[in-house]
Amino acid sequence: MEFTDEAILTFIQNYRNNKYITKYLSKENGLISAITTINKSEKAHFQIGNQFKISAYARLENNMLNVKASIMKDNSHILFQSRKKLSAINSITSLINLMFLEREFVEDFYNHFQSYIHKEILSEYWLA
Repeated sequence: MEFTDEAILTFIQNYRNNKYITKYLSKENGLISAITTINKSEKAHFQIGNQFKISAYARLENNMLNVKASIMKDNSHILFQSRKKLSAINSITSLINLMFLEREFVEDFYNHFQSYIHKEILSEYWLA
């Protein structure tokens, strides 16, 4: 099983040296859990709320996915400037991880969430 998609990082946890357990909210494949290998030079970009282009593959349909991700939009420099914005994005992504089933089709929600991040949370005047 292989696919390429755009996704927003909703969860990241250290697994081994340069491997991380991650969850992405993807446009066409819903919420996906995966093992992502991250180089030291890329590690700073892997922050919750950032948008990635992902290539996922698994040997069998039910196996955990392996993902190669490349950054599309880095929002962390804006989020880290405001404690309220960072808290909001963490709360929203935690709810997303609890709310959706694995690989549930959520394209409309993905579009609304992406729009909300870019138009509201990243806005200069949001919860100033």
